[in-house]
Amino acid sequence: MTTTTEDAWDRAKSQFPQGTIIEGYVTKALDTLVCISIPGTEFVGVVVITSLSDKPPPLSSSDFPAVGDSVRAVVIGHRDIGYQIALSLRESDFTRLAGT
Repeated sequence: MTTTTEDAWDRAKSQFPQGTIIEGYVTKALDTLVCISIPGTEFVGVVVITSLSDKPPPLSSSDFPAVGDSVRAVVIGHRDIGYQIALSLRESDFTRLAGT
């Protein structure tokens, strides 16, 4: 990793701290996660399957947003390995972290 990447990652973590609500677009949907493009950063947002819904498993395909869908998510953390912004679509996380 270059210093430039480290600096950009540090800025992204500051710009999108835990509890920040973001709006982005789904760029990839897999069986276990959804990748979201976040405006204002080059880093990807990732929603793992356990953060997609408050519904108990198993989830159906209708619980997964499709590629190209606009989504509203809340930042639940940052993964320094892979430079990922961890996101959640669960209403309980919006309430707990963002107070909405």
